[in-house]
Amino acid sequence: MNPIRKSFDAQPVFPFACTFRETKTLQRELPDHVHDWFELVYIYCGKGSFFIDQTIYDIREGDLFIIPGNTIHRAMPDTIEPLTTTAIFFDPLCIDLTSLGETFSYLQCFERAQKSKNFKYLHTGAPSIARNLFESDGVRTQA
Repeated sequence: MNPIRKSFDAQPVFPFACTFRETKTLQRELPDHVHDWFELVYIYCGKGSFFIDQTIYDIREGDLFIIPGNTIHRAMPDTIEPLTTTAIFFDPLCIDLTSLGETFSYLQCFERAQKSKNFKYLHTGAPSIARNLFESDGVRTQA
């Protein structure tokens, strides 16, 4: 089966989209699909699997998936414990590609994921940068 091509309705000035804390069900999930934009998916809770570029990953609370553009993928939420996620989509052209040296790229995590064919950042049980970023209430306190 060929994947469908998803397109985004975004303003050309700022090519960005986000689904915030959306609960995913099998009925609402796209089948195998690709899109030009890069995608970050953070898992708040629930169970399921994620098919990304010929690999099926188990999904756990706190996982972060990094999906480069034009990478075939599909989420498969559990029917009893559906996934709650935030997905951030962006056109890589909106990232400033100003060179900070040959060894640096703002898109390095996507480049590494594509090269290594490893798209999941593992949940380690300790507070992670992803958890702090996605689950912050925006309130900062000083010690």
